[in-house]
Amino acid sequence: MLSQVADDSITVGDLGCGNERLRVVLARHLGDRFSYLGYDLLPQASTTIKLDLQRELPDRSFDLVFCLGLLEYMTDLEKVLLRLRRISNFAIVSYAISDSPTELSEAEREARGWLSHHSRADFSELGTRAGWLTRDFLLIDEGRTGLWLWASGVEARS
Repeated sequence: MLSQVADDSITVGDLGCGNERLRVVLARHLGDRFSYLGYDLLPQASTTIKLDLQRELPDRSFDLVFCLGLLEYMTDLEKVLLRLRRISNFAIVSYAISDSPTELSEAEREARGWLSHHSRADFSELGTRAGWLTRDFLLIDEGRTGLWLWASGVEARS
């Protein structure tokens, strides 16, 4: 999918970017055909923009946003996913599902700081209700985490 999108330069938003390691992966695969903006509550790099994603999203739009290792820490996921559609027509999101083969108890999830506990089906339904269409899905991390490629119900912005 990225190779199709990346024929021209694309703008990537990395929400909850941590140390911006995604920037390196994208550069290896896309060269200079993308611009990258990373956001995190606790920036680990000088180029990361400090932002409390629980309360707000970037005040700009992107061709593609990533939310990897972030959504478990958010409350009111449906509201977050609705707001996410306002800034991008495509998203790659991960979520540590509560019904994985190596399932963690709710207490174990909370001990990691996770604020939500959704099964794969429940999380997919949250995305659908927020207007996202699933284009692809993978189980990663020994089946503990789902990785969704979502497209907005309206793929072209006017």
